[in-house]
Amino acid sequence: MKYAIFTVCAKDLTPESLLRELKRHGYHGVEWRVTKPAAGDAAKEPYSYWGNNRCTIDAGTILEQADEIKALCALHGIEICALGTYADCTQYEAVTRLLEAAAKMGCPKIRVNGAQYDGRKPYDELLFASQAAFARLVPAARHFGVRMNIEMHMGLIHPSASAARRLVDPFDPAVIGVIYDIGNIVTEGFEAYRLGLEILGPYLNHIHVKNALLAPNGRYDDGGARFTSRQAPFWEGMAAFSEFNDALKAVGYDGYLSLEDFCDELSTTEKLEQDIAYLKKIFD
Repeated sequence: MKYAIFTVCAKDLTPESLLRELKRHGYHGVEWRVTKPAAGDAAKEPYSYWGNNRCTIDAGTILEQADEIKALCALHGIEICALGTYADCTQYEAVTRLLEAAAKMGCPKIRVNGAQYDGRKPYDELLFASQAAFARLVPAARHFGVRMNIEMHMGLIHPSASAARRLVDPFDPAVIGVIYDIGNIVTEGFEAYRLGLEILGPYLNHIHVKNALLAPNGRYDDGGARFTSRQAPFWEGMAAFSEFNDALKAVGYDGYLSLEDFCDELSTTEKLEQDIAYLKKIFD
């Protein structure tokens, strides 16, 4: 198995300082957070995962930065295993530019998601619109030789393996794949691990590893208990990593585990050290 970090969880490290830490602790790759960085007053706020995040590649200039990023990673012996972009399939020009940038830096895959689901539009309408948008992007992905991955994520039309497979099923798995997120499915989309992996079949292309748990959060109007999910250290959440490892072995997956740790009990550098040590005991 190979280990990487999705840099969204390295909120207070610069890209170069992160790469040094990854090399020191035995990581193989990096999945860059690619979006518009914090600017103005937001850039003066405390470092945060989804706000003022230092370990972010600017989506607006990534094509121009591609050679520099590639060289920096090569200098530290860290592979660019993926780009964690925040583009969705309807953003044709933006996704095409991201595909080109990935190809330029030797990165094999980028994240591009389908539609959000909030109940305001019917699922079928969102599904078919997302499939049409991906179909438009397929020639560009083939041209640049970069795979587009959707992520199993709450709030989207593909939170589970079954839903993700339905979205990507019309497409060549060499062009469109799925990111299995073992932490996200604690919140929404859980299916037995091996079942989910077998459902994805050839579309399984990348894995995000984090943990979460369900915690009491008041009551519904009918008196029933309400629960909400919250992030947890790898060793304290509801994800059963040993069972997941057995399922991965059963389907023959030996690619990247990209770590996401959004807990603040430890510093970023402490998490980088302790998280990989914990996971290697299970997955190696």
